[in-house]
Amino acid sequence: KRYGKGGVFPNQPMSQIDPDAEWKAACAVVALFAYVIRSDNGEIKDEEIAMAHEYFDKRYYSSYDLYRKLNRYLEGTEIPSCMDCALTILKSKMPYGDRLELLESLFATAYDSEGVCDAEIQKLRFIAKYLVIKDWDLLSLEYKYEYRKMESGKSQSDERTEESKKRVDDLSDTLMRHAYSVLGISSDATDEEVKTAYREIVKACRPDKLTVPEGSKEWEESVVRFRQTNEAYELVCEKRGMA
Repeated sequence: KRYGKGGVFPNQPMSQIDPDAEWKAACAVVALFAYVIRSDNGEIKDEEIAMAHEYFDKRYYSSYDLYRKLNRYLEGTEIPSCMDCALTILKSKMPYGDRLELLESLFATAYDSEGVCDAEIQKLRFIAKYLVIKDWDLLSLEYKYEYRKMESGKSQSDERTEESKKRVDDLSDTLMRHAYSVLGISSDATDEEVKTAYREIVKACRPDKLTVPEGSKEWEESVVRFRQTNEAYELVCEKRGMA
């Protein structure tokens, strides 16, 4: 029985799918959620468990066994290391977009309850590193969820609120520097140079114009670059007030 919604092998015929490898990948995903949930000074929150279940229900046909697996990990059963979990997921050939979706679900889990702690943020960074998530995508997620936390007031004290504001400002500055790097230009480039750089990149990696097979490594890298370029260009345009 397949555990993936579309599986972790979406581009392979059923005859080429290894059920054992797919189950191991699903268990690795569960372990990563357990790591994030347990990172909050050992406190296990119902809201975080509910977020994990929501991801399982969305991605997997059969979630009950995964619920039980998560409970065992949260009760203290020995968990494989984050690096081993990520390696299992990478070996299953889960596409980059799905790995990024997984990381965002882990962010949503950590930030869903009050008072996300530094240990959780560090754990998310480790997981992103082991899942080979690109710097731009990790920064974007950190900024997105830290900004939401600041806006919603999900901080434990006024001091934590100020820390969150400073962190948002720092992330915004770092994200802006990366935006220029994604576009391959310097921050002192003219508006016209920004537009030219953007047009050249998207022309080379538009998904509907690619000649490589869909689902191949080259295709996936081009799609990721196309998305990141659009995100970076939108950020630069907003910062500069460009139409």
